[in-house]
Amino acid sequence: MLDHQGVVRLVSASDGRPKGRLHHPVPGAVAVAAAGEDLVAVLDRHGRLTLQKPPAASRPSGIAGLLEAGPSPWETLTEQAARHASGPALAGTSTSLAVGSTEGTVHVLTAKDAATNGVSTTLHDGAVTALALVEPAEDCLLVYSGGQDGQVRLWDPDRDPLDTPIAERACEVTALAAAPSDGGVALATGWADGLVEYSVTGTDADGRVRHFRPGPPVRALCVLPGGDLLIGTDESLIRLEPA
Repeated sequence: MLDHQGVVRLVSASDGRPKGRLHHPVPGAVAVAAAGEDLVAVLDRHGRLTLQKPPAASRPSGIAGLLEAGPSPWETLTEQAARHASGPALAGTSTSLAVGSTEGTVHVLTAKDAATNGVSTTLHDGAVTALALVEPAEDCLLVYSGGQDGQVRLWDPDRDPLDTPIAERACEVTALAAAPSDGGVALATGWADGLVEYSVTGTDADGRVRHFRPGPPVRALCVLPGGDLLIGTDESLIRLEPA
């Protein structure tokens, strides 16, 4: 979770418990995303991307440290992604990183077999303001993007985007989060007027959209593996168990 001073606080992906903070604040930071198991990517308002290791991450020493002295695959991925980042949106998985632009373009980079594949598409009128990546199955990547235009779009980088938004309201999207859920996807959306929407797709899902208003504007969302939802505001971190 990112605060207004650029301090990144870490929470457990399994239960939402606090796990400390990154050593180095990033002044002007606007977005944060997990980049692999032991890396966190932080995006600032100037479009710069930096990588940091969490405090508990292992650090190679001796010969192993010397062998890893060159740029890592994630460092290369981050460097390439930074060339396309001009907005406040960032998302990652264990192998992919997505950034958005102020012109409505989403750019996705994936590292596979020591190579980096990139693909871009324009999905929004105005800036991309939120992104979420999810891998519901092996070799399957779904990209959710939210925009200044009040639309949420769904895109598979190997296919053309859906023609119509999966959600649309008359206000900006401020946060997105997605996670696999019983053969489908759990998706949470935060809107500029303070509304949070939560829905689950899949064979056993009821298709119902749940609504919640935490009060202050929503800055960040996270769907935990069990389906619980973390909501970050300027004042609090809220955990909800959807009924």
